[in-house]
Amino acid sequence: MEVFGQPEQRDARRYSRLAQEVESSLQIRGQVTDEQAARVSVAAELAMAWSQFKAATTESSKQAILSEISQLQSQNQLMDTRRRALLDDLSLADRQDKDDAAVRSGAADEQLLAESALLNASVEGGSRAQSRGA
Repeated sequence: MEVFGQPEQRDARRYSRLAQEVESSLQIRGQVTDEQAARVSVAAELAMAWSQFKAATTESSKQAILSEISQLQSQNQLMDTRRRALLDDLSLADRQDKDDAAVRSGAADEQLLAESALLNASVEGGSRAQSRGA
């Protein structure tokens, strides 16, 4: 590939980084889908347990069902905590990506300015040489 008339190698790291980002995104989406399915399952089990509790006729069966409900609620809270941690991680990764992109953009801008200055200097130097020779 040519950049400013000079042959320039393609940066394979950029393509590798993009592939990793896509793979990470797919993994995160899969994890979110799995956790959503688990949350639906726990919600259904909680609803069923509450129905059983309402229909229970003895105190011992109500206590056993309340114990099951407590375990399901703990499981639900754990999933909530994991979901929040995942969202925090995603938010942090997004901020880091934006910061990295800003740094790369700034570096690219500085490089372009430097290359432009070099081109201008070489053009001016060539013009001076021609005017002296004339």
